Amino acid sequence: MLKKTIFTVLGLLAVVIGTVGIVVPLLPTVPLYVLALYLLPKGSGRFAEWFAGNEFCRKRLERYTRKREAQNTAKDGS
Repeated sequence: MLKKTIFTVLGLLAVVIGTVGIVVPLLPTVPLYVLALYLLPKGSGRFAEWFAGNEFCRKRLERYTRKREAQNTAKDGS
């Protein structure tokens, strides 16, 4: 129970700090969202579903994923 609570709190903290990072240029947004995607399912399925289904966060993560896929494809094709 304590382990799930810790994962949930850390995941939500990553979401909050990542969201603040949209406005504050020194805070990274996407790496914190990726961390939240890792932590939240381990802590709470309900928060994980909310975060993955949240359009605001999903748009940023999809953009990051597409960019990473394009970089990997360019590296493989060279």
